[in-house]
Amino acid sequence: MKVIPAGLSDHELIGCARKLNNVKFNPRIITCRNFANYDPKLFCEELNSANFEEVYSSVSISEAWPSFCDILQQCINKHAPLILKKVKGRLCPRLTPDVKKEINLRDGLLRKARRTYQENDWSSYKRQRNRVSGIVKKCKSRYHHDLLKDCADSPDKFWAAIKKLYPTKSPSDQGSAFVINGLKSTDKSFIANSFCKYFSSIARCLKRKSILLCDFVWSKPAEENLPKQFMESQFTFKAAKESDILKELKNLKQKKASGLDNFPPGLLKDAAYVLTTPLTFIINLSLKTGVVLSEWKVAKVIPLYKSGSLAEIDNYRPISILPTLSKILERIVYKQLMAHLERHSLLLSTNLVSVRTAQRN
Repeated sequence: MKVIPAGLSDHELIGCARKLNNVKFNPRIITCRNFANYDPKLFCEELNSANFEEVYSSVSISEAWPSFCDILQQCINKHAPLILKKVKGRLCPRLTPDVKKEINLRDGLLRKARRTYQENDWSSYKRQRNRVSGIVKKCKSRYHHDLLKDCADSPDKFWAAIKKLYPTKSPSDQGSAFVINGLKSTDKSFIANSFCKYFSSIARCLKRKSILLCDFVWSKPAEENLPKQFMESQFTFKAAKESDILKELKNLKQKKASGLDNFPPGLLKDAAYVLTTPLTFIINLSLKTGVVLSEWKVAKVIPLYKSGSLAEIDNYRPISILPTLSKILERIVYKQLMAHLERHSLLLSTNLVSVRTAQRN
């Protein structure tokens, strides 16, 4: 509230300031790991002292993986246990650590003033409160200015930043109710199964609707029409080197989400030198036997909103979060396959196009 001098009469105007688009975001309860007492050195030392003999004595990957998984899981749970944490519904990147310290100091002075109810304590709290208000306003203004300045060259990014700064819809509305087969449902199990059915049928729908994809992508050229190098080249997997596995472990991105195995990439990266030897044995066992763990084939699928109505599942696209260690096997297979294809000149797109064009004609 504010008193505004009018100058037209003896009565002053009373005004108020109202925040537009002030959306309240509800807090969420998430499961995360507690890294408060995590020490990378102690974690690696304990993992290095673990006995992996049962892994090395296994003759199949289905025997080696449970032993390796138990050792790694126990060590991770000890140094970074899983906890339930309450987080705010909206991130606030403009609040720097220094500003948060000032806010914590303000809250501490408020608790002290309420406890003692002394005039000096209330005065200290009010001075800190006014100081924090000014700091927060400056940080907010600077953050908005820098964000819009960085997006000035791209209209799409600029308007995306505008929507981010001034949201008009609460994210709590997303996923609360969906219209499926003409009926509105809030049953989480039914919604999840509907998303699963929709995402799993996308490829078949595209194949059925698109003539180009049916003729080109899913077509199988006759063997007699293939170039000679396609028929003569034979590919076999080679044993992966420990140096390659170590490189892939070191290249893991710490901020990436973990899959259903719940192995944080950051911890695997910290213990790269310790995990290289047993992980190389497991990956080579998979390449030798031609078996991929069933656990590595399962992904955690998250629907991501694109545009349009929030209640329509057609307006979402899937994001698959794979187990972290399965990505290392994929990289090893990818590199060997690409080396083979390039060595035998099997990536000549002109040959494939000419073969498939001849088939259609």
